[in-house]
Amino acid sequence: MIFGFSSQNGHQSGSLSDAIYYSLNALITLPFSKDSMVFVIRKCAHMTEFGLLALSLYYGMAKNGHTKLFVKALLFGWIALFIPFTIDQISKRIELLMSSILF
Repeated sequence: MIFGFSSQNGHQSGSLSDAIYYSLNALITLPFSKDSMVFVIRKCAHMTEFGLLALSLYYGMAKNGHTKLFVKALLFGWIALFIPFTIDQISKRIELLMSSILF
C-alpha cells in the first residue's frame, strides 16, 4: 500500500489531495490557503500511513507473546518504520533527479 501510493505521479497524488481538501472545505471553512492545507493533508496522510505500519508490526510482535519486551518491540517497530520510509524518500529523490536530467 505504501509503495502503491508513493508510486503515483504528481497529478494523481495532487488530485487525491485536492479532493480531500474540497470535501473538508465543504464541511467546514478551512482557515488557511488551499496550498497550505493540501500540504498539511499530504503530510498527515504520509505520517498516518507509516504510523499504521509501525502499529501493525508492534501488534504482531505483542500478539506473539512479546509483551514483556515492550520497549524492544516498540524500538523494532520504529526501526522497521524508518527503513521503508527512507527507501521511499530516496526513490522519490532519484526519480526527481532522473526526470530533471532527462527532460
